[in-house]
Amino acid sequence: MMNMAYGVYPELMDSHDDKGIKIEQAIKHLINANKLSHEDTVIVLSDTHRNEYHAPSLHIMKVADYC
Repeated sequence: MMNMAYGVYPELMDSHDDKGIKIEQAIKHLINANKLSHEDTVIVLSDTHRNEYHAPSLHIMKVADYC
């Protein structure tokens, strides 16, 4: 559904290990891929599964604060 919103460019970053992908690593990856610039603001939706527990989270941040 977010693909339909103006100015929203979703990027799925799947993690296959127990530690997951850190937000800072994901932002640096997207900068290196020329999909983000230091002036951008991003919304990060993450999902953590530990045993039977489910912990979704949402972060709104400026890229410049993490690089």
